[in-house]
Amino acid sequence: MPPGRGLPKGHRKLTNMEECEMLRAEVMKSPVEVKEQCGGQIESLPWPDRQEIVRAIGSRLDGHPASEEELALLEILSRDPKFEIRKEVADLLLRLPAERMVRLAVDLAADMNRFVRRTAERALRRQRKAREDDIRAAERNARVHEQLDSLERQHGKVTARKALGIAERMLDQTVGAVVHDALAVLSPIQADTMTLVHHVDSLALDPSFLRKRLTRLQDQVGYLQRLLDDARAFSRPLTHQRSRERLADLMRQACTVAREHVRCLGFVPEQVEVVVNMDELITLDAARHVLLTALVNVIKNAYDAILLQAQMADGGQIDIEAHVDGSKVVVSIADNGHGIHEEDLELVRQFVPGRTTKKHIGTGFGLPIAHKAVASHDGRLLIESQRSVGTTITMELPLHHPSNRETQL
Repeated sequence: MPPGRGLPKGHRKLTNMEECEMLRAEVMKSPVEVKEQCGGQIESLPWPDRQEIVRAIGSRLDGHPASEEELALLEILSRDPKFEIRKEVADLLLRLPAERMVRLAVDLAADMNRFVRRTAERALRRQRKAREDDIRAAERNARVHEQLDSLERQHGKVTARKALGIAERMLDQTVGAVVHDALAVLSPIQADTMTLVHHVDSLALDPSFLRKRLTRLQDQVGYLQRLLDDARAFSRPLTHQRSRERLADLMRQACTVAREHVRCLGFVPEQVEVVVNMDELITLDAARHVLLTALVNVIKNAYDAILLQAQMADGGQIDIEAHVDGSKVVVSIADNGHGIHEEDLELVRQFVPGRTTKKHIGTGFGLPIAHKAVASHDGRLLIESQRSVGTTITMELPLHHPSNRETQL
Protein backbone atom coordinates (compact mmCIF):
# COMPACT_ATOMS: atom_id res chain seq x y z
CA MET A 1 0.00 0.00 0.00
CA PRO A 2 1.50 3.38 -1.02
CA PRO A 3 2.27 5.70 1.90
CA GLY A 4 -0.77 7.73 2.90
CA ARG A 5 -3.23 5.86 0.69
CA GLY A 6 -6.77 6.09 2.08
CA LEU A 7 -5.83 8.31 5.02
CA PRO A 8 -8.21 11.07 6.13
CA LYS A 9 -7.35 14.55 5.01
CA GLY A 10 -4.43 15.94 6.97
CA HIS A 11 -3.03 12.47 7.79
CA ARG A 12 -0.11 10.55 6.30
CA LYS A 13 1.52 7.23 7.07
CA LEU A 14 3.01 7.27 10.57
CA THR A 15 6.78 7.43 10.50
CA ASN A 16 7.78 8.55 14.00
CA MET A 17 6.65 8.70 17.61
CA GLU A 18 5.30 12.24 17.37
CA GLU A 19 2.95 11.33 14.52
CA CYS A 20 1.93 8.20 16.39
CA GLU A 21 0.95 10.29 19.40
CA MET A 22 -0.99 12.69 17.14
CA LEU A 23 -3.12 9.85 15.79
CA ARG A 24 -3.52 8.39 19.29
CA ALA A 25 -4.79 11.77 20.54
CA GLU A 26 -7.33 11.94 17.73
CA VAL A 27 -8.49 8.39 18.27
CA MET A 28 -8.70 8.94 22.02
CA LYS A 29 -11.00 11.88 21.31
CA SER A 30 -13.24 9.93 18.94
CA PRO A 31 -12.34 6.64 17.21
CA VAL A 32 -15.65 6.83 15.39
CA GLU A 33 -14.70 10.17 13.85
CA VAL A 34 -11.51 8.63 12.46
CA LYS A 35 -13.61 5.91 10.88
CA GLU A 36 -16.00 8.45 9.36
CA GLN A 37 -13.12 10.55 8.01
CA CYS A 38 -11.88 7.60 5.99
CA GLY A 39 -15.34 6.95 4.57
CA GLY A 40 -16.09 4.08 6.92
CA GLN A 41 -13.28 2.07 5.32
CA ILE A 42 -11.03 1.53 8.31
CA GLU A 43 -9.22 -1.15 6.28
CA SER A 44 -7.90 1.57 3.96
CA LEU A 45 -5.64 2.93 6.70
CA PRO A 46 -2.04 1.65 6.76
CA TRP A 47 -1.76 -1.23 9.23
CA PRO A 48 0.33 0.68 11.83
CA ASP A 49 -2.49 3.24 11.94
CA ARG A 50 -5.06 0.48 12.44
CA GLN A 51 -2.91 -0.98 15.20
CA GLU A 52 -2.77 2.42 16.88
CA ILE A 53 -6.57 2.63 16.79
CA VAL A 54 -6.85 -0.68 18.71
CA ARG A 55 -4.30 0.47 21.27
CA ALA A 56 -6.04 3.81 21.71
CA ILE A 57 -9.38 2.07 22.29
CA GLY A 58 -7.59 -0.08 24.87
CA SER A 59 -6.37 3.06 26.62
CA ARG A 60 -9.90 4.45 26.65
CA LEU A 61 -11.13 1.24 28.28
CA ASP A 62 -9.05 2.13 31.34
CA GLY A 63 -11.45 4.96 32.10
CA HIS A 64 -14.87 3.85 30.88
CA PRO A 65 -16.73 0.90 29.31
CA ALA A 66 -16.46 0.42 25.57
CA SER A 67 -19.13 2.21 23.54
CA GLU A 68 -21.12 0.42 20.84
CA GLU A 69 -19.14 2.31 18.19
CA GLU A 70 -15.82 1.21 19.72
CA LEU A 71 -17.05 -2.39 19.93
CA ALA A 72 -18.08 -2.23 16.28
CA LEU A 73 -14.60 -0.98 15.38
CA LEU A 74 -13.00 -3.84 17.29
CA GLU A 75 -15.24 -6.35 15.49
CA ILE A 76 -14.05 -4.99 12.14
CA LEU A 77 -10.40 -5.04 13.24
CA SER A 78 -10.72 -8.58 14.64
CA ARG A 79 -10.99 -9.67 10.98
CA ASP A 80 -8.03 -7.57 9.88
CA PRO A 81 -5.69 -9.25 7.35
CA LYS A 82 -2.68 -8.45 9.59
CA PHE A 83 -2.32 -10.91 12.47
CA GLU A 84 -0.67 -8.17 14.57
CA ILE A 85 -3.96 -6.24 14.55
CA ARG A 86 -6.01 -9.33 15.43
CA LYS A 87 -3.57 -10.09 18.28
CA GLU A 88 -4.07 -6.55 19.66
CA VAL A 89 -7.84 -7.10 19.63
CA ALA A 90 -7.42 -10.49 21.33
CA ASP A 91 -5.42 -8.81 24.10
CA LEU A 92 -8.46 -6.63 24.89
CA LEU A 93 -11.01 -9.45 25.10
CA LEU A 94 -11.22 -9.70 28.89
CA ARG A 95 -12.00 -5.98 29.14
CA LEU A 96 -15.08 -6.20 26.89
CA PRO A 97 -18.71 -6.90 27.88
CA ALA A 98 -19.20 -10.63 28.44
CA GLU A 99 -21.54 -11.32 25.52
CA ARG A 100 -19.41 -9.42 22.99
CA MET A 101 -16.21 -10.84 24.49
CA VAL A 102 -17.36 -14.44 24.03
CA ARG A 103 -18.48 -13.84 20.44
CA LEU A 104 -15.17 -12.25 19.45
CA ALA A 105 -13.12 -14.79 21.42
CA VAL A 106 -14.81 -17.76 19.74
CA ASP A 107 -14.00 -16.29 16.31
CA LEU A 108 -10.42 -15.44 17.24
CA ALA A 109 -9.90 -18.86 18.84
CA ALA A 110 -10.32 -20.29 15.34
CA ASP A 111 -7.76 -17.88 13.86
CA MET A 112 -5.09 -19.28 11.57
CA ASN A 113 -2.34 -17.52 13.53
CA ARG A 114 -1.27 -19.40 16.65
CA PHE A 115 -0.46 -16.25 18.66
CA VAL A 116 -3.93 -14.86 18.07
CA ARG A 117 -5.51 -18.24 18.68
CA ARG A 118 -3.67 -18.85 21.98
CA THR A 119 -4.50 -15.37 23.28
CA ALA A 120 -8.19 -15.87 22.53
CA GLU A 121 -8.21 -19.37 24.04
CA ARG A 122 -6.54 -18.04 27.18
CA ALA A 123 -9.15 -15.28 27.44
CA LEU A 124 -11.95 -17.85 27.11
CA ARG A 125 -10.42 -20.01 29.84
CA ARG A 126 -10.07 -17.06 32.18
CA GLN A 127 -13.61 -15.89 31.45
CA ARG A 128 -14.93 -19.41 32.08
CA LYS A 129 -12.99 -19.65 35.34
CA ALA A 130 -14.31 -16.25 36.45
CA ARG A 131 -17.86 -17.41 35.72
CA GLU A 132 -17.30 -20.64 37.66
CA ASP A 133 -15.83 -18.64 40.57
CA ASP A 134 -18.94 -16.42 40.56
CA ILE A 135 -21.19 -19.51 40.64
CA ARG A 136 -19.22 -21.04 43.52
CA ALA A 137 -19.30 -17.75 45.41
CA ALA A 138 -23.07 -17.54 44.94
CA GLU A 139 -23.45 -21.13 46.15
CA ARG A 140 -21.33 -20.43 49.25
CA ASN A 141 -23.37 -17.30 49.95
CA ALA A 142 -26.59 -19.31 49.61
CA ARG A 143 -25.26 -21.93 52.04
CA VAL A 144 -24.42 -19.23 54.59
CA HIS A 145 -27.97 -17.89 54.39
CA GLU A 146 -29.34 -21.42 54.72
CA GLN A 147 -27.24 -21.93 57.87
CA LEU A 148 -28.46 -18.62 59.28
CA ASP A 149 -32.07 -19.58 58.55
CA SER A 150 -31.50 -22.94 60.24
CA LEU A 151 -29.92 -21.22 63.25
CA GLU A 152 -32.88 -18.85 63.47
CA ARG A 153 -35.39 -21.72 63.35
CA GLN A 154 -33.56 -23.62 66.10
CA HIS A 155 -32.54 -20.80 68.42
CA GLY A 156 -34.52 -17.71 67.39
CA LYS A 157 -33.86 -14.44 65.59
CA VAL A 158 -31.81 -12.86 68.37
CA THR A 159 -29.25 -15.67 68.38
CA ALA A 160 -29.05 -15.69 64.58
CA ARG A 161 -28.47 -11.93 64.49
CA LYS A 162 -25.75 -12.17 67.15
CA ALA A 163 -24.01 -14.93 65.20
CA LEU A 164 -24.17 -12.83 62.03
CA GLY A 165 -22.78 -9.84 63.92
CA ILE A 166 -19.84 -11.90 65.23
CA ALA A 167 -19.09 -13.17 61.72
CA GLU A 168 -19.21 -9.64 60.31
CA ARG A 169 -16.83 -8.35 62.99
CA MET A 170 -14.41 -11.19 62.25
CA LEU A 171 -14.60 -10.31 58.57
CA ASP A 172 -13.95 -6.64 59.37
CA GLN A 173 -10.87 -7.62 61.38
CA THR A 174 -9.52 -9.80 58.58
CA VAL A 175 -10.12 -7.27 55.81
CA GLY A 176 -8.84 -4.45 58.00
CA ALA A 177 -5.62 -6.33 58.74
CA VAL A 178 -4.98 -7.05 55.06
CA VAL A 179 -5.70 -3.45 54.04
CA HIS A 180 -3.50 -2.08 56.85
CA ASP A 181 -0.54 -4.28 55.87
CA ALA A 182 -1.01 -3.60 52.15
CA LEU A 183 -1.09 0.17 52.69
CA ALA A 184 1.98 -0.05 54.90
CA VAL A 185 3.86 -1.51 51.93
CA LEU A 186 2.26 0.57 49.19
CA SER A 187 3.36 3.86 50.75
CA PRO A 188 7.11 3.10 50.54
CA ILE A 189 6.56 1.57 47.09
CA GLN A 190 5.07 4.86 45.90
CA ALA A 191 7.91 6.82 47.52
CA ASP A 192 10.59 4.61 45.96
CA THR A 193 8.89 4.79 42.57
CA MET A 194 8.84 8.59 42.64
CA THR A 195 12.50 8.64 43.76
CA LEU A 196 13.43 6.39 40.82
CA VAL A 197 11.50 8.59 38.37
CA HIS A 198 13.31 11.72 39.61
CA HIS A 199 16.63 9.87 39.47
CA VAL A 200 16.04 8.83 35.85
CA ASP A 201 14.90 12.35 34.92
CA SER A 202 18.13 13.77 36.35
CA LEU A 203 20.09 11.67 33.79
CA ALA A 204 22.78 11.11 36.46
CA LEU A 205 22.17 7.38 36.66
CA ASP A 206 23.88 5.55 39.50
CA PRO A 207 23.73 1.75 38.98
CA SER A 208 24.35 1.07 42.68
CA PHE A 209 21.54 3.39 43.74
CA LEU A 210 19.16 1.92 41.15
CA ARG A 211 19.99 -1.65 42.19
CA LYS A 212 19.39 -0.86 45.85
CA ARG A 213 16.02 0.79 45.24
CA LEU A 214 14.84 -1.85 42.76
CA THR A 215 15.82 -4.66 45.15
CA ARG A 216 13.79 -3.00 47.89
CA LEU A 217 10.83 -2.64 45.51
CA GLN A 218 11.16 -6.30 44.58
CA ASP A 219 11.03 -7.31 48.26
CA GLN A 220 8.00 -5.11 48.92
CA VAL A 221 6.09 -6.43 45.90
CA GLY A 222 7.02 -9.97 46.96
CA TYR A 223 5.53 -9.36 50.40
CA LEU A 224 2.32 -8.00 48.84
CA GLN A 225 2.10 -11.13 46.69
CA ARG A 226 2.52 -13.39 49.74
CA LEU A 227 -0.08 -11.38 51.67
CA LEU A 228 -2.67 -11.70 48.90
CA ASP A 229 -1.84 -15.38 48.29
CA ASP A 230 -2.30 -16.16 51.99
CA ALA A 231 -5.53 -14.15 52.20
CA ARG A 232 -6.88 -16.08 49.21
CA ALA A 233 -5.78 -19.39 50.75
CA PHE A 234 -7.54 -18.53 54.01
CA SER A 235 -10.79 -17.63 52.24
CA ARG A 236 -10.77 -20.70 49.99
CA PRO A 237 -13.36 -23.37 50.90
CA LEU A 238 -11.89 -26.68 52.09
CA THR A 239 -12.86 -30.08 50.78
CA HIS A 240 -14.01 -32.81 53.15
CA GLN A 241 -13.01 -35.58 50.77
CA ARG A 242 -10.56 -37.92 52.49
CA SER A 243 -8.06 -40.54 51.41
CA ARG A 244 -5.73 -42.73 53.45
CA GLU A 245 -2.39 -40.92 53.77
CA ARG A 246 0.96 -41.89 55.26
CA LEU A 247 1.89 -39.16 57.75
CA ALA A 248 5.66 -39.56 57.26
CA ASP A 249 5.29 -38.91 53.50
CA LEU A 250 3.23 -35.78 54.16
CA MET A 251 5.81 -34.55 56.67
CA ARG A 252 8.73 -35.05 54.28
CA GLN A 253 6.94 -33.10 51.57
CA ALA A 254 5.98 -30.36 54.04
CA CYS A 255 9.59 -29.98 55.20
CA THR A 256 10.78 -29.68 51.59
CA VAL A 257 8.19 -27.02 50.70
CA ALA A 258 8.87 -25.04 53.88
CA ARG A 259 12.63 -25.21 53.31
CA GLU A 260 12.30 -23.85 49.76
CA HIS A 261 10.00 -21.07 50.98
CA VAL A 262 12.61 -19.99 53.54
CA ARG A 263 15.30 -20.07 50.86
CA CYS A 264 13.20 -17.83 48.60
CA LEU A 265 13.04 -15.28 51.40
CA GLY A 266 16.83 -15.04 51.36
CA PHE A 267 17.56 -17.20 54.41
CA VAL A 268 19.72 -20.33 54.62
CA PRO A 269 17.51 -23.19 55.88
CA GLU A 270 20.56 -25.44 56.36
CA GLN A 271 21.43 -23.30 59.39
CA VAL A 272 18.53 -25.01 61.16
CA GLU A 273 18.64 -28.72 62.04
CA VAL A 274 15.33 -30.50 61.55
CA VAL A 275 14.90 -33.71 63.57
CA VAL A 276 11.93 -35.93 62.70
CA ASN A 277 10.87 -38.78 64.96
CA MET A 278 7.77 -40.73 63.95
CA ASP A 279 6.60 -44.18 63.01
CA GLU A 280 6.71 -44.62 59.23
CA LEU A 281 3.57 -46.76 59.38
CA ILE A 282 1.21 -44.12 60.84
CA THR A 283 -1.65 -43.43 58.42
CA LEU A 284 -4.78 -41.32 58.74
CA ASP A 285 -7.80 -40.19 56.73
CA ALA A 286 -6.92 -36.76 55.38
CA ALA A 287 -7.53 -34.24 52.63
CA ARG A 288 -3.92 -34.38 51.46
CA HIS A 289 -3.47 -30.83 50.17
CA VAL A 290 -5.34 -29.27 53.10
CA LEU A 291 -3.33 -31.09 55.77
CA LEU A 292 -0.09 -30.54 53.84
CA THR A 293 -0.77 -26.78 53.84
CA ALA A 294 -1.23 -26.84 57.62
CA LEU A 295 2.05 -28.69 58.17
CA VAL A 296 3.95 -26.39 55.80
CA ASN A 297 2.69 -23.25 57.54
CA VAL A 298 3.61 -24.50 61.02
CA ILE A 299 7.10 -25.58 59.89
CA LYS A 300 7.60 -22.24 58.11
CA ASN A 301 6.70 -20.47 61.36
CA ALA A 302 9.29 -22.54 63.21
CA TYR A 303 11.98 -21.62 60.67
CA ASP A 304 11.02 -17.93 60.93
CA ALA A 305 11.16 -18.00 64.74
CA ILE A 306 14.77 -19.19 64.55
CA LEU A 307 16.18 -17.42 61.49
CA LEU A 308 14.76 -13.99 62.32
CA GLN A 309 16.89 -13.87 65.48
CA ALA A 310 20.12 -11.91 65.29
CA GLN A 311 22.08 -14.67 67.03
CA MET A 312 21.56 -18.29 68.00
CA ALA A 313 24.01 -19.27 70.73
CA ASP A 314 23.33 -23.03 70.58
CA GLY A 315 22.18 -23.27 66.96
CA GLY A 316 18.64 -23.55 65.64
CA GLN A 317 16.67 -26.78 65.80
CA ILE A 318 13.16 -27.93 64.89
CA ASP A 319 11.95 -31.16 66.50
CA ILE A 320 9.03 -32.93 64.81
CA GLU A 321 7.40 -35.88 66.56
CA ALA A 322 4.23 -37.91 66.04
CA HIS A 323 2.62 -40.77 67.94
CA VAL A 324 -0.72 -42.52 68.07
CA ASP A 325 -2.85 -41.86 71.14
CA GLY A 326 -5.97 -44.03 71.07
CA SER A 327 -8.13 -42.95 68.13
CA LYS A 328 -6.00 -39.93 67.22
CA VAL A 329 -2.48 -39.06 66.11
CA VAL A 330 -0.62 -36.32 67.96
CA VAL A 331 1.88 -34.28 65.93
CA SER A 332 4.17 -31.78 67.66
CA ILE A 333 6.46 -29.28 65.94
CA ALA A 334 8.82 -27.51 68.38
CA ASP A 335 11.45 -24.84 67.73
CA ASN A 336 14.06 -23.23 69.96
CA GLY A 337 13.40 -19.77 68.54
CA HIS A 338 12.59 -16.52 70.29
CA GLY A 339 9.19 -17.66 71.60
CA ILE A 340 6.05 -15.56 72.00
CA HIS A 341 5.49 -12.92 74.66
CA GLU A 342 2.95 -14.04 77.25
CA GLU A 343 0.70 -11.05 76.52
CA ASP A 344 0.71 -11.94 72.80
CA LEU A 345 0.11 -15.65 73.27
CA GLU A 346 -3.62 -15.37 74.03
CA LEU A 347 -4.10 -13.26 70.88
CA VAL A 348 -2.21 -15.81 68.79
CA ARG A 349 -4.43 -18.58 70.20
CA GLN A 350 -7.49 -16.77 68.82
CA PHE A 351 -6.17 -17.48 65.29
CA VAL A 352 -7.35 -14.14 63.92
CA PRO A 353 -5.76 -13.75 60.47
CA GLY A 354 -3.56 -10.77 59.71
CA ARG A 355 -1.90 -10.41 63.11
CA THR A 356 1.87 -10.69 62.86
CA THR A 357 4.97 -9.46 64.64
CA LYS A 358 7.22 -10.38 61.67
CA LYS A 359 6.88 -7.22 59.61
CA HIS A 360 7.28 -7.74 55.85
CA ILE A 361 8.16 -11.42 56.42
CA GLY A 362 5.08 -13.05 57.94
CA THR A 363 1.58 -12.19 56.76
CA GLY A 364 -0.29 -13.28 59.90
CA PHE A 365 -2.25 -15.91 57.97
CA GLY A 366 -0.03 -18.97 58.49
CA LEU A 367 -1.38 -20.22 61.83
CA PRO A 368 -5.04 -19.26 61.07
CA ILE A 369 -4.79 -21.27 57.82
CA ALA A 370 -3.30 -24.21 59.75
CA HIS A 371 -5.98 -23.95 62.45
CA LYS A 372 -8.75 -23.89 59.83
CA ALA A 373 -7.23 -26.92 58.07
CA VAL A 374 -6.92 -28.93 61.29
CA ALA A 375 -10.46 -27.98 62.36
CA SER A 376 -11.76 -29.21 59.00
CA HIS A 377 -10.33 -32.62 59.97
CA ASP A 378 -12.22 -32.49 63.31
CA GLY A 379 -8.89 -31.95 65.05
CA ARG A 380 -7.33 -29.43 67.42
CA LEU A 381 -4.33 -27.13 67.12
CA LEU A 382 -2.65 -26.11 70.40
CA ILE A 383 0.14 -23.58 71.03
CA GLU A 384 2.58 -23.45 73.92
CA SER A 385 5.38 -20.90 73.99
CA GLN A 386 7.92 -19.41 76.36
CA ARG A 387 9.99 -16.34 75.64
CA SER A 388 13.65 -17.14 74.79
CA VAL A 389 12.90 -20.87 75.02
CA GLY A 390 10.78 -21.58 71.97
CA THR A 391 7.35 -22.60 70.72
CA THR A 392 5.62 -25.95 70.40
CA ILE A 393 2.59 -26.37 68.17
CA THR A 394 0.59 -29.56 68.61
CA MET A 395 -1.94 -31.00 66.17
CA GLU A 396 -4.39 -33.63 67.33
CA LEU A 397 -5.98 -35.40 64.37
CA PRO A 398 -8.42 -38.34 64.28
CA LEU A 399 -7.02 -41.43 62.60
CA HIS A 400 -10.33 -42.22 60.92
CA HIS A 401 -13.00 -40.01 59.37
CA PRO A 402 -16.63 -41.18 59.36
CA SER A 403 -17.12 -40.53 55.65
CA ASN A 404 -15.45 -39.31 52.48
CA ARG A 405 -18.23 -36.98 51.37
CA GLU A 406 -17.06 -34.44 48.78
CA THR A 407 -18.60 -31.41 50.42
CA GLN A 408 -17.47 -27.85 51.02
CA LEU A 409 -17.30 -25.80 54.21
